[in-house]
Amino acid sequence: MRLLFTVIIAALLWASSAPGSGLLEIRGDVRTVFEGMTSWDIQSFPGFYYDMDQNVGNERLDLAITGENRVEEPSGLVYTTTKRIKEFKFREWGSYYVIGFLGRPHLAGYDDGENFLEDLKIYEILMDEDSEESFSEESPLKLADGYQLELGEVNESKGTVHLQLSRGGKIIDSQFLPAARVGATMDDKTYAYRKEAAGGPQDPIIIQVHIMNAFRGANKSIAAVDGIFQISESPRSLEIDQQYDTMRVAMVSNDTITMDNKDNTISLNKKMDIALMGDIHLKTADQDDISAERPLRFFICREISRPGTYELRSTVGTLSEWTEYEYSASNFPGFYYDIDEDLGTERLRISASQDAFEEPSGLTYSTDTQISQFELEEWGYYQLLGFLGDAYFAGYSDKTNDWALTYPHLYSESEDDNLLTDQQLTKILLNDDAQKVIKKGESLKLKDGYELLVQGVNQEGQVILELLRDGQSVDTKIIMPSVEGATVADKSYIYRKDLGPSESVVTIAVHFKNAYRDENQAAVTIDGIWQISDQPLSVAQGTVFDKMRIASVSPNGITMDNKDQTITISRSRDTALMGDIYLKTADQDVIDETNPLRYCIYRKVELEPAT
Repeated sequence: MRLLFTVIIAALLWASSAPGSGLLEIRGDVRTVFEGMTSWDIQSFPGFYYDMDQNVGNERLDLAITGENRVEEPSGLVYTTTKRIKEFKFREWGSYYVIGFLGRPHLAGYDDGENFLEDLKIYEILMDEDSEESFSEESPLKLADGYQLELGEVNESKGTVHLQLSRGGKIIDSQFLPAARVGATMDDKTYAYRKEAAGGPQDPIIIQVHIMNAFRGANKSIAAVDGIFQISESPRSLEIDQQYDTMRVAMVSNDTITMDNKDNTISLNKKMDIALMGDIHLKTADQDDISAERPLRFFICREISRPGTYELRSTVGTLSEWTEYEYSASNFPGFYYDIDEDLGTERLRISASQDAFEEPSGLTYSTDTQISQFELEEWGYYQLLGFLGDAYFAGYSDKTNDWALTYPHLYSESEDDNLLTDQQLTKILLNDDAQKVIKKGESLKLKDGYELLVQGVNQEGQVILELLRDGQSVDTKIIMPSVEGATVADKSYIYRKDLGPSESVVTIAVHFKNAYRDENQAAVTIDGIWQISDQPLSVAQGTVFDKMRIASVSPNGITMDNKDQTITISRSRDTALMGDIYLKTADQDVIDETNPLRYCIYRKVELEPAT
């Protein structure tokens, strides 16, 4: 019972992580449940740590499934990771040993022989940079974990630079560095801060900054840095049997960490979200049809909550004399994919020589519409299109299911039901069937400045509604959700709008389960919300998105190619292909037959703080 309880609690704890909650999900390749072994490594799971420039990173997770869809303890799940030598970004500092652990880079030791794995600990690497940046007395150098390096006096006659490290407004270290003197050495120019351990051995240097130059101007001192390396001040414990959610540390050698699922058997069922270790989860589909022909789908993913810019990368390939590869929603997390309904048809096919993606078809992209059911099933279905990694609304569908009592109400209420016919798409803003109670005088908040005000409920059970946008009234209606024999139409508030050439399209729909009124109060229960953007995106033939252009548009899909846009290939390139999707090549020192140029595609995602 304890094992089952542990898995269920993990699923419940993580089930609340919903879109818009400040979480980014980086998923691995989509798999199906079958008896046997399946594995993820840096190629099939971009949530693992990998440095493409130096080809460093080798985390791996092996999963064995029995015939009863169980992952048995103690070794149904086995995670391994090994340290690798890696150069500092600021290469004059030399090299260190890095080990990917739970998807993040950690310092495992230095190339002078110091090995933290021997002490069963590692330190997360927070910064490793070589970009040039200036700071002054008024504008300190921002570091990770709330640290900042403040510049004091630059004494050019003595060649010294006064630096103060602060955190939370408190000065915690002060040094006079001989970085400005003639003939200053590497050590002279490197600020290093080591947090002393009270009564114990020294901790490693947690912050080091290379001062490129510093001078005293007429009014203020200025310094420039070109190297920063920072690790967490507290190590991560690797004691044997140390528990990380479902996994525990099983073995630590001089270079490798091994974890397993001892005491944690997992039964794989639909709609599960299991915290495996740290930010890494295993998720199964909320799948209606599970059979031998349609086995249960699942993937592992890494959930990130720290705001910042992230890259959802593909598998890493190499460019030979001729390279062909196809990316899809199953192997590239930057494309749109809904695991519950198995929706997502985006594909990017590349055909390249060693030095170019030739136009017009070195890069070809395609995506097709698919039928998706509204969260409120009574409304029926709509046509969804994954485009440049996002879900778009392409049109309403007349599909019905008698057994589910669905009716294509929004389809019948729209004059133009297919936006692709007019060569355009629009974003899906809301699709929700959670119940909400709204009292008289209160508003249902929608997107893009809209809100639906419940003005009142009369004695006949009619609900008087007013739609506002930015405080201005745009529509009023009366609906009858509580009359005897009320239909979907009776229960649904509908707002239509022209979207460019597409006329009278339903852009907002709200379904009322019931309405209530007595002598003291009036209220309604809402159990369905649908909203699409009223600012459509043009996908007219010939429209250019960075290096790609729309080659064809039909009511069922879109194709793109790189006509007139030959893309040359060389090391350390980062090319915007289309929207947020980029092509990147490695900044690698050696490129030859044995070490061909590495590349990947990725989608750039900005994670904002949770609201």
